[in-house]
Amino acid sequence: MLNKQKEVLLLNSSYLPLNVISVQKAMLLIFNGKATIIKEVENKLIHSKQSIFPYPDVIRLNFFVRVPYKPLIPTKKAVLIRDGFCQYCGSDKHLTIDHIVPVSKGGLNTWENMVAACHSCNSRKGNRTPEEVGMRLLKEPKKPLFVVKSKTSWNEFIFKS
Repeated sequence: MLNKQKEVLLLNSSYLPLNVISVQKAMLLIFNGKATIIKEVENKLIHSKQSIFPYPDVIRLNFFVRVPYKPLIPTKKAVLIRDGFCQYCGSDKHLTIDHIVPVSKGGLNTWENMVAACHSCNSRKGNRTPEEVGMRLLKEPKKPLFVVKSKTSWNEFIFKS
């Protein structure tokens, strides 16, 4: 029996993320020869009356799908999904968006200049750069290939350099 709530990352044949789909849809693509399992969920199987199948976590299409280019815009929601926790202290409570170089000092609304910050760290940093306050980022902010509230097991496919 398939749980429709579980999600599978769908990659194009070029390994670029396309979408997040249900396990049921993923199994249909696999059974019809349209996709291949790239990564399985460890210690989890799908049982049918006649067979046992690996539980997919990431699948890849066996053919290339042309997708119209749509720029990834760094919205507040997208930055919070990308980071998941305060990039200064690691807290996941009361998250806001911080511009590393403040807008008042010429900072732009870019993926590389926006990070998640808890209210406390954002207030402490204020209208200054992290260096001016003696704060350090936990990780360098990068533009993701795909924005989705992801499972950690998908990071290698979503956050390629």
